[in-house]
Amino acid sequence: MNADLQELLVIIDDAFRTMSVPQSVVAPKIAWRDGVDLHLKVYAYASIHYLRGILKALRREAEDGNDPATWLLARSVCEWAAALTYVSENVQTAIKANDWPAAFDVLFVFLQGNRWLKKYGMQHGGDQDLVDYVPTTTFVHKLIETYHDAIRKDMGLTDTREGYSRLSEHCHPSSTCLMPYIVWPPMVEGEPDLNAPIIFSETPKAARMEGSFELGRSLLALPRLLHDLLGLAGEQVVRDQVRELKEKIGGIQKRVRQ
Repeated sequence: MNADLQELLVIIDDAFRTMSVPQSVVAPKIAWRDGVDLHLKVYAYASIHYLRGILKALRREAEDGNDPATWLLARSVCEWAAALTYVSENVQTAIKANDWPAAFDVLFVFLQGNRWLKKYGMQHGGDQDLVDYVPTTTFVHKLIETYHDAIRKDMGLTDTREGYSRLSEHCHPSSTCLMPYIVWPPMVEGEPDLNAPIIFSETPKAARMEGSFELGRSLLALPRLLHDLLGLAGEQVVRDQVRELKEKIGGIQKRVRQ
């Protein structure tokens, strides 16, 4: 991980770790608009709590040079940026149409959805009423498509889908994971030299995240997306802290490849 990306990760990790987030929220009287505002706050606050753990682990593994774990955690950051984009865009669309039930439904899926429970819950003694109540989660590929389209629209970049695919290649049991650890024999007249040894490297030089855009783009997106979501909810306390983070990373933004 290059110095600029490492600096960005440290800034965002420190900010998320010290951010003061309410420990509870009070449900309002049942009204669609109030319910949407409440659940926007719940989704944003819970996302910050979860991302604290991801960012802490990503920073630690990157500093230790643990590439396999770094790639896995970087993909998680990308997927959360995609999820926040999906929720923000769909909730905004519903609110603009004054369709508060639709806005609530979007949040309901991301706060209560459980595909495993819907498919397997009854096999493990699940309650039928609960299984019926819980919605099915949105597939990740839909989140990535929305994220890709948003980046293309806002920044004119068309490689978000490709970047996520690259991250995924490093997270699946594929040759991409193994190649940094293997030095294959040289090619002689179009064939590998069978007399040369196959060498294994415990400290691979390839596959590090030098110059990669996927993680930097997603790290920079997190504060912006959370700021937008909290703005939709009319929330100011945490939103002001996120705004401060946005301003703090403004200087490094141009130095991080996106």
